[in-house]
Amino acid sequence: LTQPSCRPGHTHGHPVFRTCSGRGLSKIRDMPRLSVMINRIKWCMLGVCVTLLLCHILLAVMDKLALNSPASRLNSVRERIEDAAGCRRVEASESLENLAGTKWQIKDIRDIKPATIHTAIENPDVKPIGCGIAFTADVEQTTETGECVTSKVAVKSVFTNLSHYQGESHLREIKTHYLDRVLGTGLTVPSSLVVLPFSALKGERAEEVKRAVDCDISDKALFKTEVTAYVAGWVNNLGTFPKLTPSLAERIHPDNFFTYVSFLYIANCMKSGHSHFANANDLHYVMIDNDRCLLPEKVSSLEMPLHYRKRLTRLTSTLFRDGHVCSVPAYLIEHLQVANAASSGTPSVGSQLRKMVAANETTSRLLFREDPEIYEETDGRVSTLLAEYNHRCEAHDVSKFDGEVYTSFKESEVTDAYLVDDKEQEIKLKLKLKLDGLSGVATVVSPNVGMIAAQPALAELFAFYVDRLTGINKMPTVVYRQLHPDNAELKDIMTSLANLDHSIPDYHTTLTESKLLVWGNESAKPSQNHVPSPVALKKLNVVIVGKMKRFHTKVHIHHEGSLRDFFRHEASFRDLEKSHYSRQTLLDLADIFLLDFLMHRPDRKHVGKSELRLVSTGNDQAWWAYPNLAVCSAILRCPPLLYKMDWSHRPYWCNETCGADNTYFSNCRFRETTVQRIRHIHEEGWTLGMLLEVSVKSEDGLSWILGDELTSIMDGLDARVQYLMKYIGMCARRHGAGVLV
Repeated sequence: LTQPSCRPGHTHGHPVFRTCSGRGLSKIRDMPRLSVMINRIKWCMLGVCVTLLLCHILLAVMDKLALNSPASRLNSVRERIEDAAGCRRVEASESLENLAGTKWQIKDIRDIKPATIHTAIENPDVKPIGCGIAFTADVEQTTETGECVTSKVAVKSVFTNLSHYQGESHLREIKTHYLDRVLGTGLTVPSSLVVLPFSALKGERAEEVKRAVDCDISDKALFKTEVTAYVAGWVNNLGTFPKLTPSLAERIHPDNFFTYVSFLYIANCMKSGHSHFANANDLHYVMIDNDRCLLPEKVSSLEMPLHYRKRLTRLTSTLFRDGHVCSVPAYLIEHLQVANAASSGTPSVGSQLRKMVAANETTSRLLFREDPEIYEETDGRVSTLLAEYNHRCEAHDVSKFDGEVYTSFKESEVTDAYLVDDKEQEIKLKLKLKLDGLSGVATVVSPNVGMIAAQPALAELFAFYVDRLTGINKMPTVVYRQLHPDNAELKDIMTSLANLDHSIPDYHTTLTESKLLVWGNESAKPSQNHVPSPVALKKLNVVIVGKMKRFHTKVHIHHEGSLRDFFRHEASFRDLEKSHYSRQTLLDLADIFLLDFLMHRPDRKHVGKSELRLVSTGNDQAWWAYPNLAVCSAILRCPPLLYKMDWSHRPYWCNETCGADNTYFSNCRFRETTVQRIRHIHEEGWTLGMLLEVSVKSEDGLSWILGDELTSIMDGLDARVQYLMKYIGMCARRHGAGVLV
């Protein structure tokens, strides 16, 4: 404030006070009081504090939503050095499995190696797209018990063109680790996927890491100031082991050799010769550097140099040559059988892998966006491995294909039963099962009719035999069983069925009405020995069809025109991918078309789906009844599902063209492993019909029900297999090697 100009004042001649000019007084009157100014300052400070508090709460909520969701067990934690002070220090790497929920920090970054990108190796003038880094460090985390766990780790974050066969991804590393946990093979090291904040990195090393992951295809663009990283425990005394070859199976090798090879096959790993490691302490394979595992089929089928192709073909040669698959550990086979069976209560391997990936909401969207088809392809390879195992190691015994699932349906005690349908004689059974989650419906097989009158239950059973013998594996578990009336429910059912039995026509009436069922080249003849057996009268002959897990009854196909083009070689796999068909789906369709032909099913309007894969349903309508027609080639050449044709209404067109398409070769795509398996049966001196006979005769009382008709069934099946091989040869001469896919 300026000093006002003042002069002495006088009252009655006495000076009493100083008067100031009006200009100075106005300034003083305009000045706010001190208390008002203080209050304004207080309100301003309070407003600032509230604003800062709200910003802090907002940031905390956003951080919680993004990095610490309820479903997440993988947390990105900021610098919390002060939280780790004063805790007890222990050395462990197992805690890396649960890096989630703990406070952790990365310290002492060293051995930094920028990623080497090879996805443009064919053209040196083209700069490859991608970036990445790998380094070792120490991770210090504080557990809930107050311990400080310090672990030496390897950290990787790499982004490349994954449509190239040399593409690498640290996300494949964590998915491979999840698959190892699903299978229980114990090959990978304790690992986690984290979102690494750059604020947790200090010094020159931090800047080097930031620069290394700064590219257009990294997820830095998604997380802004962070990047995903794969953190794996360090393994001491680890060294490279000789290159994997089929001959190594016959020489000295690590104890877990066949577990290792099986895992590499299921995970479709394209490992180089110097990427196989073993622990010197116990001579066991250890899987590290897995960024080329879970390779999609669309990538592994690309044109590539021969030495890269051998990395994949070497796996099948090692596992399936000379019976090596029979050395796969029993625990692994049993685990795969239960998960693979469509009627099991256990999710498939691919479904379990998806569930583990989905556990973290923050990272799951990245993991699912990368190679979404690998889950159904993993299930496809599991099915192939089990088919080869049953074919080569269990003498084609269909009762062993589904392992404990089949045994549970076959041997479990019946605790409750009631008739569902009197006309169809369907019984709903409640079994005391060895495995949880199994259920099914049993249909009575009439012992005094055989196959003279169509029995859908037997049609379903024989379709199951063919499905498992060929390794196609697209059906639920189907079991033939004789039930003893050892409880009141079954006794009541047998009494009811005995009363209904008078309405079943004998074989003479059936022949008069021309309702006979034909299986082979000649009409089925009624057996003169079809007299009810005294043993059979004391038992209930049933066929149990297991309920399929996560089953969708009717899955209608789309883009039928594109599918027709694919199967007649006018479109490629890549063309169908544009219509959202995965390669595994196309292989499943090829197998279902082949199965329909082998089991003589002239009409199919839709397929089913169990979990991730297509399945064959409604096979009680198989084994078409028409006189003297063992082979209807149109079922194979012009699949009813694609051409909307019911060949039972057009039996005289069975060897003609496919309707409006006017072509004989409308289906010339077959799954290579299925065809090879059928060929191998003949090379062993068997036929598919002979193996079917063995399966039937292994069931107590079943061959008695069929009588002489079993020969006609075998002859018809063998005639269709003979035509199949001839037709594949015609397709190969027309289209070349692409016939087998």
